[in-house]
Amino acid sequence: MKTECPHCGQHYEVEENFAGQNVECSKCGRTFTVSAPEKTRRCPMCGEEILAVAKKCKHCGEYLDQTLVASREQKSRLAYILLGLFLGGFGVHDFYVGYKVNGIVKLVLALTMFGAINALAEIPADLPREERVIDVPEDQRQGMTLIGY
Repeated sequence: MKTECPHCGQHYEVEENFAGQNVECSKCGRTFTVSAPEKTRRCPMCGEEILAVAKKCKHCGEYLDQTLVASREQKSRLAYILLGLFLGGFGVHDFYVGYKVNGIVKLVLALTMFGAINALAEIPADLPREERVIDVPEDQRQGMTLIGY
């Protein structure tokens, strides 16, 4: 099994019967305890070596803990689709299935874009308006009401 000196970082290959024993580092001369190896197992989906306590395979991404699998399956697919169609721009469907980071990113982007579009829409309202002067001859002004802006 592999171990390393916590003081200098020197790597060693030792037999498993040294686990829990104090040994002296040949590089720095200090003693350290050889840690016990972490228990591993094979992923039932892809066959790669993973920690025995793993709840999700780091190689294939499959959930190994049945409670996590059950909680993912309890979500309604129809509700997810409808949330995605009507509120997908705000990331509500991602929050629904537990993808909090994706939901937050989509929500921030949606609010940022809404603010940018709103600001662009108000630019014409902030521009000064031109005053139009209409020259109407005096003989034609009778009965006219001039309205100014």
